[in-house]
Amino acid sequence: MFIDTATKRESVVSHAKQIGYTPHSRKSAEATVQISFSTSDSDTIVVPAKTEFTSTIEGSTFKFYNTIPITIGTTGTAPHTSDVFSISEGSFSTISYVVSSTSDTKYVIPSERIDTDHLTVRVNKSTTDTSGSNEIWSKVSDITAVTGGSKVYFLNENSRGFYEIKFGDDTIGKKLDDGNVVILEYLETNGLSANGLGRTDSNTLATFTSPINNSVVTVVTPASGGSSNESTESIRQNSPLYYQTQDRAVTENDYRSLVLANYGDSDDVVVFGGEKFNPPQYGKVYISVKPKSGGILTNTEKENIKRDILSSKSVVGVIPELIDPEYTYLKYHAKFSYDKSKTSTSSETLRNTILVYLGVYSNLELSKFGNNLYVNKLEELCRSLDPSLNYADVDVMLEKRLVPTLNKKQNYTIRFENPILNTIHNARDGVNGPPAIQSTSFAYKKNDGTIFLASIDSDMDGNLRIYETISGVRTSVFSDIGTVDFANGIVTINNFSPLSATKNGTIRFEVTPLEDVIYTVTNNILNFDLTDNDNLTVDYIEDRNTSPTPVKTVTSTSSSSSTSSSSSTTSTSTSSGY
Repeated sequence: MFIDTATKRESVVSHAKQIGYTPHSRKSAEATVQISFSTSDSDTIVVPAKTEFTSTIEGSTFKFYNTIPITIGTTGTAPHTSDVFSISEGSFSTISYVVSSTSDTKYVIPSERIDTDHLTVRVNKSTTDTSGSNEIWSKVSDITAVTGGSKVYFLNENSRGFYEIKFGDDTIGKKLDDGNVVILEYLETNGLSANGLGRTDSNTLATFTSPINNSVVTVVTPASGGSSNESTESIRQNSPLYYQTQDRAVTENDYRSLVLANYGDSDDVVVFGGEKFNPPQYGKVYISVKPKSGGILTNTEKENIKRDILSSKSVVGVIPELIDPEYTYLKYHAKFSYDKSKTSTSSETLRNTILVYLGVYSNLELSKFGNNLYVNKLEELCRSLDPSLNYADVDVMLEKRLVPTLNKKQNYTIRFENPILNTIHNARDGVNGPPAIQSTSFAYKKNDGTIFLASIDSDMDGNLRIYETISGVRTSVFSDIGTVDFANGIVTINNFSPLSATKNGTIRFEVTPLEDVIYTVTNNILNFDLTDNDNLTVDYIEDRNTSPTPVKTVTSTSSSSSTSSSSSTTSTSTSSGY
């Protein structure tokens, strides 16, 4: 009832605790690796649990540990290679408490960097009797399954922001005896900082080293999944949703709430039933997670979510499937004019104001599942940035990024999920206007074996071709390689076999939407790429009735077709790499 109006974190946490919600801690980044040995003096090699794997990047050292022993057989010829196993970033610490009913001992983990997924709780009989040291107590996840003799503990965040352990009373969970020793072993982690380690791993430059002689560590999947402690606002949003699930996954909101509450690196989650697929996939529920770090989850992260969060809570006969988000990238070309009599602000300052606002708006108001772009509303918001602005027009283009299979013929379907604007006749030469679809360049092979720099564009009838540019003129090399379905926003490419892609391993396809509303469906996200230097231009339109004001001119890198009306004017253009 009061969680919406609580302001202090300790108050929000206290209200969340009333409905059984525990804020998630930091999460350790995890990588999967293999270790191989060039020689061996025994039949098996054992890599002990908590072996330290070290990586140093830009002067910072990160330590990773395996949580279980790894056994490697040494039959056959070297090198002897292990199965794939996980390593987690951080360092292990231990603290112990002696139980005393008279001192009201609090079993607090004195660290804000703990990953509670790697917390181990043991209880020894006394300081001199270590019986019980090999028995691990479990965290309560389902109170209905707890009896008076269950060796379990409860985990909560206290008023100081530390996690605190509590035990049972012989009615719900086993009660501790005076003189017992509580041993808490936990992992302290850097969270987000280690994400991405291992992406540049190679035979000549290994990311990780181990302290074991004659060993080489190879990265299978780079480190990912590291996250920060749950924020106060996240607790405020997620705890009521989690309470509604009653710790089971039945409805779409149940699945979404469980993932948001238990997977710390999730920025947004969308869930939908398989009946929405074409053809329908009955008996399946699809979950798409947008992570805070990176664009998609690794296969390891997907399996961890299915196994650790969903498998025990899903309805029998319903199979959860993790799928990647589908990103549609936004590109803006904005134009503005203003009344100089109403302000002393320069056109360059106003241009920068609009430029920054478009980037901020896109990353705060969009970039989530289900968030549509209303271009007319965006233009209105741009005009409201300054009282002197009397005109603001924003043209939007959509971009999809294809990661092709190189040197192998395949068919590809690219779905923009919005109607595509068809352009004028004779646009294929790239002179009389932009084609309906335009790709970035890639390497391709002609029938005679010659390799050339190619691109794809379309004609008025929606036919695709591969062309090369010779002395500024586009020349067809392969015709009718696919089609454009303008009404449904679908681009189909047939028997496509590029040799390389020039944009970070992707071929990018750009179109102009037909409507001023850009919709998202199922697992699609409208995204604004901060690293793309060509995704945002802002032009100042000089008013015809006033004398021209000199403005520094930079050639615009954007070539877009307007989706809204604009007057014929003289303009200067500048661009930015938002």
